Amino acid sequence: MVDIMLENSEPPVFEISMFEDEPSHTQTIRNVCHYIHNHLDQDLNLEELAKFAGISPFHFHRIFNRLVGETVKAHIRRLRLEKAAYKLKTREASILDIALEAGYETHETFTRAFRKSFKLNPSAYRKRYQLRDTPEDFPEHLKRLMDPNQIRVERVPDLTMAFMRMSGPYTLCPEPLQPNSPWRVLQKALHLRGLYQPSPTFLGICLDDPEITEAHKIRFDACITVPRDCSLKEDSFLRLGTYEGGWFVVVPHTGPFLELTPTYEYMLYHWLPSSDYSMINRPPMEIYLDPFADTDESPIIELYFPIDKPS
Repeated sequence: MVDIMLENSEPPVFEISMFEDEPSHTQTIRNVCHYIHNHLDQDLNLEELAKFAGISPFHFHRIFNRLVGETVKAHIRRLRLEKAAYKLKTREASILDIALEAGYETHETFTRAFRKSFKLNPSAYRKRYQLRDTPEDFPEHLKRLMDPNQIRVERVPDLTMAFMRMSGPYTLCPEPLQPNSPWRVLQKALHLRGLYQPSPTFLGICLDDPEITEAHKIRFDACITVPRDCSLKEDSFLRLGTYEGGWFVVVPHTGPFLELTPTYEYMLYHWLPSSDYSMINRPPMEIYLDPFADTDESPIIELYFPIDKPS
């Protein structure tokens, strides 16, 4: 556990980990979960994952099930189907192509599995949830949160970061300025290790779509950038990772965390689908500008939506 949490601060209200009751296997199973998330398009079987974890298949299956709350097979199936659901919302690819990318050999088997999870067949789901066109008039309720004239396209390099993964509804994550926020914990932990650098970037990565994933299974990474050659020793809470760079549509949001949803919805359901940019299947990120400034002004949060290289 991050020692600074034990000594000087209360743990965040937002759930830091679903593995806290099993410290001896926490990091191992967490590593497996990261591996699964990053290799969903590859063949993933119990034996190979157990080998990756360094645990016998029998014990690995039992430990994974107890800590994650679902079997290995069910966990992989859920993540693949959620990824497929996101593609149905954001891409024009055929349902068969999306089924094949999700590891299903036929349209029929994919449809059965999808209907079981989402209560709709893929075509009905796409019809109901596919991102919509931009309204003619900019919504009045958004005018104090964002200015469409400030939307820009930007190329971002790979970001090396220390991060803590949370689980639970996005709305329960404390804002950076709050004493119990995960960014405060990260900041203090990096200071203790002598790894905190001047003027880092504070960011958050939204790994799941709340319209697709059950609230208690939603994942969110609170991150602080560190040097590329950082020698951080990982533990059950603090990890080192890379957010892949590329091209992004960027929109500044002026307002609190709890009002991010309308900005996300406008960008995802209206602005991006009607633009000339093609979204790619990677999680968006949030960058918090001057997150610890103690002022009465609304914080500025820049939302980064990954896109294909502009033509």
